[in-house]
Amino acid sequence: MKQGINDGIMNNYVYMKTWVTEIRTIDGNIWHGPNMKGLTSAMAQKWCDENGMGYCKIIGQLIMEIPCKPNTNIPDFDNAIDFDDAMYN
Repeated sequence: MKQGINDGIMNNYVYMKTWVTEIRTIDGNIWHGPNMKGLTSAMAQKWCDENGMGYCKIIGQLIMEIPCKPNTNIPDFDNAIDFDDAMYN
């Protein structure tokens, strides 16, 4: 899908998407890295590369976080955070 000039703009405010990173260690382990903000994954990766975090690789967009109900492993969909909604970005 081709991105238009107004993608990422809502009510004259630019909003950033949240991107997930991974870190690969020398011994082959893969760890979750810090979440990054950026209009595109390429822009988020460029920021990492230029700011001393080139070891982080953008692997996808964070769309939603669903917490668990207290003291359980049961998803609490009522308190989910929708990162695709510009209000949370």
